Amino acid sequence: MTPPRPLCFRHVHQHVPEEEWMWHLVQHMRGVRHKSLCQPKLEFMTPRVDPIGHSVAQIALINDYEPLDESEAQLYEKLLVDTLHGNLEVVKVSFDDVRNLRKPYLNPVQPVATVGAFKGHLQILEFAMEMGAEMNRDVAFAVQKGSNSTSEMATYYEANKEKLDKLIEIPLDPAKVAAQKVSDEQRQKIDELIRR
Repeated sequence: MTPPRPLCFRHVHQHVPEEEWMWHLVQHMRGVRHKSLCQPKLEFMTPRVDPIGHSVAQIALINDYEPLDESEAQLYEKLLVDTLHGNLEVVKVSFDDVRNLRKPYLNPVQPVATVGAFKGHLQILEFAMEMGAEMNRDVAFAVQKGSNSTSEMATYYEANKEKLDKLIEIPLDPAKVAAQKVSDEQRQKIDELIRR
């Protein structure tokens, strides 16, 4: 069976189940790029839309590294899927192996923090923070979204709401906001290209 054509960060979270979403994201670490959609500057996407994709794009598109081979990509994907499911002990076991794949370029600490927070897995977020994750805009958005998933993430969000909301509401450069606006017709054309 032929594997599916990888989707771009910009659209993948809208079109596939969560586990498959991780596969599509990791394919960018294998060197997959999409014409005009995988732009190194990342102006095309914001954490508010997809904090997980944005956190992966930050490392997959910006850094200069040798792309992962298939078995390495599977390790990375498994770590993200285990994070999705809240398997803290399994995440701890595989974390260092994945972190060492293309050290320091593909460090999974921010994606693990973001996925864990997004899914409401407070223990995974705390583990990632202990491993060096920063509370950045991606993670703050993920905590906000994850607060609807579990009571412990809701409690964490409420206890840190002021700090997290400040990270989330960073003023946007008006020029970049204007560049991000895509007409509905253009979006439809992009969606059609992706489905082909």
